[in-house]
Amino acid sequence: MSNIDELIKSCMKEIKNIYDKIDDGYENTDILEEYEDITMKMLKFIKTKDITYFKFWFNVIKLQINSSTAKEKIYDLFSNDPNNNKEITKFYVEKIYDNLKIEDDLYDLKIYINKKEDTNIKSNFELNASQKQVKKYFEDNEIQNGIICHATGTGKTICQFIIMGSVFENENKVIFLLCNFKNIIHQTFYSDDNKINYNLFRILKKEQIFNIWDCDIYDVSSDEKRVEIINSIKKIKDTTQNKIFLINTQYINNEKCRYKQLPVPNLILFDECHNITGEKTYEMLEYFSKKDTKIIGLSATPIRNIKSAKNYDKLRNIFPDDNNDINILSNYDNIKAITNGDILNIEIFLFSTKIKNDNKYSDENINSCIDCIIKVLSKMFYKKMILWCGTIKHTTRMYEELKKKVPTKIKEIKKENIYMDHSQTDDEGKDYLEFKNIKNGIIVCANKYREGSDIKYLGACVLADFVLEKSQCVFIQCIGRVQRKEEKDYPEKKISYVIDHYDISDDKQITIKGIVKKLIGYYTDFYNHTTLKQTDRDLLDEYNKIMRTYEFKKKDKIIVLQLNNKLKININIDDVDISMSDTETEVKIELEEKFKKENNLTDDKLLSIEYKAFTKNNKEYYNIESKEEYMEYIKTKKLEPNPETKYKSIWKGWNDYLGIEKQKYINTSKEVKYICKKYNITKSNYETKAKEHNLPPTLEEFKSVYGKNFDIFIFFN
Repeated sequence: MSNIDELIKSCMKEIKNIYDKIDDGYENTDILEEYEDITMKMLKFIKTKDITYFKFWFNVIKLQINSSTAKEKIYDLFSNDPNNNKEITKFYVEKIYDNLKIEDDLYDLKIYINKKEDTNIKSNFELNASQKQVKKYFEDNEIQNGIICHATGTGKTICQFIIMGSVFENENKVIFLLCNFKNIIHQTFYSDDNKINYNLFRILKKEQIFNIWDCDIYDVSSDEKRVEIINSIKKIKDTTQNKIFLINTQYINNEKCRYKQLPVPNLILFDECHNITGEKTYEMLEYFSKKDTKIIGLSATPIRNIKSAKNYDKLRNIFPDDNNDINILSNYDNIKAITNGDILNIEIFLFSTKIKNDNKYSDENINSCIDCIIKVLSKMFYKKMILWCGTIKHTTRMYEELKKKVPTKIKEIKKENIYMDHSQTDDEGKDYLEFKNIKNGIIVCANKYREGSDIKYLGACVLADFVLEKSQCVFIQCIGRVQRKEEKDYPEKKISYVIDHYDISDDKQITIKGIVKKLIGYYTDFYNHTTLKQTDRDLLDEYNKIMRTYEFKKKDKIIVLQLNNKLKININIDDVDISMSDTETEVKIELEEKFKKENNLTDDKLLSIEYKAFTKNNKEYYNIESKEEYMEYIKTKKLEPNPETKYKSIWKGWNDYLGIEKQKYINTSKEVKYICKKYNITKSNYETKAKEHNLPPTLEEFKSVYGKNFDIFIFFN
């Protein structure tokens, strides 16, 4: 007889002795005190002795449940026990589980109960483009350190299971799933109704992506489970079952170096890896990296400015490529995700603020923000919005003002539908849980729920902290909360809204510069550069892309951020009294300066790139064929008014600047002289006759093509 068989037999004997002593009534208060979480409603539903029996049985046995074989034997034995009331099995699993919080035990039981159904699941499940990209990568490559840089809302959780599935192709493997936030770890395994997402797991098994039934899960992020897991760690290490340890950074910080007691993982999946700056987190990653553990990070925003991001060196150390840069295993940015329809596009509304050191949260600024909120809410089908206010004091003030004003303008939102959560923990509070499930409402936070929160029916977010400059991480993570598609529950959601602000001044030039700075920030946020450009061709394409980024619709007071040929973002600034033309000029100057700085270019190098950029664009778009034609289009096409002066140091003539191939003109000197004599072409009438006889359009271009002035050329030839 095996050890587990002996254990089961011994436990059953002990349980039966206690079971026989329990009355059918409720008199035995000593026993009932052990189950204080069970409400009177539950006690009326089933017999006391059945509850006691079930709970005691699992408390005795749960430390030994470390393999699939044991789980199946235990469940089968319990199901067939004649003393067991079968009604309690169903009730306990479906009703009491969440209240008693004995997740280790019932988690295993619930998975086993659903095991028989996993082959019958029917769904239209299909990996999206970003997930297929990850799957293809790990089919073609071995596991190595690096980062999955995918936009928020593109299905990062499935990507994690794809990676875990590739590791668990062999037995006795260990994976750490690491994240700053417990709620994000929770969302990896649980659905919106706070129950284990069996439908997803059965689909993943059927699609041969990941089989949760082949692994044991140990949640050391849970305060309730941690001690028990650590106390059992030797037995856990001795099993050959694949293992997943759920770890949050709070565990790393609070438990000092106790992570060293855990089995050395084959892989650490570090969700939201831009949070690598934490000292203890980084120490843990370095510790396991030296033990040949592979580490894969996931983040929509792993790095910001490649030259100055404070997390850059740490990311490069943990996730290095062959060139001592950051190893990006898979890149799927916001632009690609929106273009491919994986997430929703955004529309930005800007409200004005006057930011003063002593009066940042003035009535004027708050009213400006709320007016913009009401305007955007009126456009939405479901009127559901989240605000981030930065400080607790400002959060409270905004909450109070919103409750006064919004219900009077937006009938779908009542006072009781406006919530506030400025707590500093990552737990989901009561107000948040209520807000999460309604269709119309507002929640006001300090900084909470910027990362990882999935809120149904959420259509807009407000950056209401009145901070002028935000990091790329903050902006992209915030808008990611509202970009998720909800085709099943919210098909009317076709676009998401972002409310931001800019600073105004009595000096209009200062206001313009403030808006320009905001626009440059949006450009940086969407173009998440992860590598430096290496070639002139790359730089040329990059320059062209940057300089065509913004379009200014003066009548509509809309600035269009053109991200590619298919994708544009409207930025509404209709309450701004500024010159759009001046703003457009300033934006181009700032974009050019940014491009020069990012790519470490000299003035001459930048001039050369500008020159080549126009030549390329003329060939592809403008098709200007002469200096005269160029001069006619300076205003309408917004061309450089004095290119000969600006590019004096590299000027090679109009033909070269316009990109007109020399081969299109008469080739031989003899033929040129013949044409000029035949048609009486002289210096004085040259430019009126040149084009019809296939000669360069100007005397200057003549010299550029044939190497001599017209008079000298004719004389010597």
